[in-house]
Amino acid sequence: MTTAAPVKKSRPRLPRLDEVKLDPKVTPEHFARWEGAITAVNARALAPFNVNITRGVIVAIGASVNLLAARDEIVATVSNFRAGALDDLTSIAYAAWHADLLWRVSNDVSLSCADLMPEVEDLRDLLLSQARAQVKRKRIPQSLLDTVEPGTGIEDRANDLTALAHTFRARWSEFEGKVDLTPAELDRADELAAKLLGRLAARAVPARKEGELSPAEVRARAGTLLVNAYDECRRGAAALWWYEPGGWEQYVPSLRQGQGRGASRGGSSDDGDPTPVPA
Repeated sequence: MTTAAPVKKSRPRLPRLDEVKLDPKVTPEHFARWEGAITAVNARALAPFNVNITRGVIVAIGASVNLLAARDEIVATVSNFRAGALDDLTSIAYAAWHADLLWRVSNDVSLSCADLMPEVEDLRDLLLSQARAQVKRKRIPQSLLDTVEPGTGIEDRANDLTALAHTFRARWSEFEGKVDLTPAELDRADELAAKLLGRLAARAVPARKEGELSPAEVRARAGTLLVNAYDECRRGAAALWWYEPGGWEQYVPSLRQGQGRGASRGGSSDDGDPTPVPA
């Protein structure tokens, strides 16, 4: 009769959350994987989930290093432990993050263009300063400034870049050498304008179909999947590392770590995100 080899005892380490680098490019595939499960979450079973999800995802993924290293020991030690919660924790976390991003975009579309806006503003300011100088020289009509100066929205910024770049490009032979601009900068203005408008169109939230969940409802359900999976992982960690110096929680922190005082369950907090809206 053979005896099963003893499971090697793991030694946890403090998670380095500052080393966790999230990759937004992978969120859609994880969301697609869990979309059915997210939709299936009963509205009556939603976990209190009022946390900064980005921070919560960092905590979960950071803690997964300890959890995965101790997976076999947790499964062997903890009664009825749901190993899938641990195996899929990172994927569920990314799915919840994707749902949060979709919700944020639905509330403020400018967030989808946030990475472009610093360059957009700098390039617009450059083009506008050159246009003002040419207006004083009577080479460009004042009406151009009257058109581009007032607007402050993202669509306004896109249109400003297009109008300014077109003005200089259309008469480049006249302006070359008289303005501190290059053809490459005019091309970049057109490219940025196209990206801004394209993102606005792609991110526009369509009208809800009958029975379809809102972005807030999807977010609440995805958050519930994450809270439930992480709660199960913390149950395993507590059983395994209960007597560790400093306490087991330091190795698998609450999802709301560093997010202020909040309600009890797994990941709730009062950082300012809205409470879930049941369907």
